[in-house]
Amino acid sequence: MTPLYPVLRRTAPRYATWSVQLGQAMIQTVRGGASRRVPVMAHINEFAAP
Repeated sequence: MTPLYPVLRRTAPRYATWSVQLGQAMIQTVRGGASRRVPVMAHINEFAAP
């Protein structure tokens, strides 16, 4: 998947994420709570944003 990630990120940024971003989103969710019980990829990317 690594070679295809840049293309996927450009064409469908709401549906692509790295495991690091997923981990950051998990930490942010625990620290500040989440507005959704089951977040979708777009929300995971928002949570992972600095």
